[in-house]
Amino acid sequence: MDSRSYIFIFPLKVNADIPADFQRHIRSLSFEMGVFMPQDDANWFTRPPRYPARLLLLEGRSLYIVPHPTSEQSTVEVKLDDLLQLETGCILLLGWMNFTTRAGVQELIYNTRGSRPLEEFLNVLKRRWLGKIPPLPNTGTLAYGDELDIKFRNSIHFELDREEAVLARYFRAPAPTEKKFLFFRRVTWRPGSLVLWTSRNRIVWITDQYRQRRELYVSIGFSAPSSLFLHCELEEIGNQRHLAISFASGITWRIPVYEASKSSSICEVLNQIPGSAAAPKDAQSEALGIRPEVVT
Repeated sequence: MDSRSYIFIFPLKVNADIPADFQRHIRSLSFEMGVFMPQDDANWFTRPPRYPARLLLLEGRSLYIVPHPTSEQSTVEVKLDDLLQLETGCILLLGWMNFTTRAGVQELIYNTRGSRPLEEFLNVLKRRWLGKIPPLPNTGTLAYGDELDIKFRNSIHFELDREEAVLARYFRAPAPTEKKFLFFRRVTWRPGSLVLWTSRNRIVWITDQYRQRRELYVSIGFSAPSSLFLHCELEEIGNQRHLAISFASGITWRIPVYEASKSSSICEVLNQIPGSAAAPKDAQSEALGIRPEVVT
């Protein structure tokens, strides 16, 4: 059967699991684990599709993205040692992943139905990506900002590995804003943002902002190794204050904030990550010793 007609993601444990319409040399590749991802059918009038059926194969410290042989695309190798940022997101049935390296961004779009095999694959990939540095001890969570709501609490559950702990977090909850013009009133919601520093030596930003607005059913996560972290600071652009988290890769996350006192504390913690531009001596012990609120 033509694998372009498959509609479900499924795991690849051995070579025999690779669909027969992939070339013989592909079906004989060495890999540790993988997944088959169906062809994106969001724009089914387009031929050829932008996102054909493809294989994701993990071997050593390399991720191979292998497109269906009928596509005009080439196999791409993403070396985990070159991976600067991983973005994952979903809104209802639309899911996507972006792998950022210095060579560019590899984007993958997929339907989230039956996506459990892909989620398990990504968990292993993240552990492999961040596994060169020993994990940090779990000493409890330094919590800043607002109390977590159920949506972002679930986002943490899906984003983190089973053995990964949150060392510090900052949460800015979604909130309504009101604009008035004469007798008319319009209520909109500003998006929520959650920043995490985890025991897997990574920094995570989770938001429900999609295309410049808050979406109730969206969750987007950005991850970067803490070894690439440079510094965190509050900066003002126009009339809006932002939490700016900068990395040696040249990537900067700019997160709108509205209360400087709540957001400056997470900067103090992040700036003590060993190796960062602002880190003092014995940074790790100092960072873990700041305890305005400890959540276990």
